[in-house]
Amino acid sequence: MIIKAILRSKPVRISAAILIALLFVNGCRKPDMESYLDALEEGKFQESEGESESASEEESESEVAPFLDFKETESISDGCYEYSMLGDDDRTIYNEILTTIMNHDSNVAIQTRSPEKLDDVFNRVLADHGELFWVSGYSYTEYTIGGMVVGIEFTPGYSMTKTERDSIQEQIDSAVSGYTDAVPAEADDYTKLKILYTLLASNVTYDKNAKDNQTIVSVFLNRSTVCQGFANALQYLATKCGIQSIVVTGMGMEELHAWNMINIEGSFYHVDVTWANTTFTDTETENSASIINYSYLCMTDSDISADYTITSTFDIPIAEDTTYTYFVHENRCFDTFDEGILGSVLNEAVTNQDESVSLKFMTQEAYDAAVNYLLVEFHIKDFCPDMTKAYYYEDLDKLILTIRLL
Repeated sequence: MIIKAILRSKPVRISAAILIALLFVNGCRKPDMESYLDALEEGKFQESEGESESASEEESESEVAPFLDFKETESISDGCYEYSMLGDDDRTIYNEILTTIMNHDSNVAIQTRSPEKLDDVFNRVLADHGELFWVSGYSYTEYTIGGMVVGIEFTPGYSMTKTERDSIQEQIDSAVSGYTDAVPAEADDYTKLKILYTLLASNVTYDKNAKDNQTIVSVFLNRSTVCQGFANALQYLATKCGIQSIVVTGMGMEELHAWNMINIEGSFYHVDVTWANTTFTDTETENSASIINYSYLCMTDSDISADYTITSTFDIPIAEDTTYTYFVHENRCFDTFDEGILGSVLNEAVTNQDESVSLKFMTQEAYDAAVNYLLVEFHIKDFCPDMTKAYYYEDLDKLILTIRLL
């Protein structure tokens, strides 16, 4: 009898297709081959005639190789969305994967015989845990006999040593405290989320050439990142503030993208910090100004339908409630142009010392009237007396006007 170990190196990019390289190696390490062969003699891995295709997943998963040493794990993900969507058996796999990563271990037996299951649960772990900056994919060893998989060992792809990781974590903890300390413990979840959104957009720049830009290292230590870094950072911060969040991937603005889905009072919303900060340069003076664009704070599925496509294959919650979308919750949505109502909204924003305000109009007529009133006739100065030049951003497709106030 020939026993083969199949080594599959699997570098994972969240926003790209996964490439699996197969290497077949005769023989394998022999953890307890005698016990394994005894099990074979007893027919433990023998397929019953006519039942192999109809056997349930629970039955097949229980027949993993007996020589593999499965370690006991504890769940640290009880409040995480993707974890909550799994059955007990898959939660075991989830806990094994996460415990392996947290312990910086390698070659750890996982209680599944399915590479597809391993991949699915691994990606769920990443969706729930944006803080795993020291992991860049994984590889696994697949044990087979007669073409049948009988066991899998899992090894995360570590981008640094445990010592390096601990040193970086200390620096991250220090930086993160600056964010969490700014969030009042008594605030509601929407307010907490808005503060985190604003802080990230204000303090971190978008840079495709940023170092470590797929992890939170780029956000909290380098203050320069891309969409994956923003999404991982917001997930991490939201969790620390008691808000359920996941990282989702797909296409956004016609390019590979990552963003978040956040649970506010039992309903999920899309949140995209990447596009929250818009910088304008005055062509006459060459002076620059930034605007915090709240259009991407708490969006529904309908709101993102034109610009986003989700490619994540795990459970994605429905986002159809409008209660906590920015425009509805903060009374920034207008059916018609009303000078008085618009004025009260701007007065409130200025009183609150908001850096910017985003306004959404339901008709082209109302939008045009607002632009003419605020920018052409320059009545924005009525609310911001020191303003001599208006910096603003127009989303003409969605009829959204964002104006810098400070």
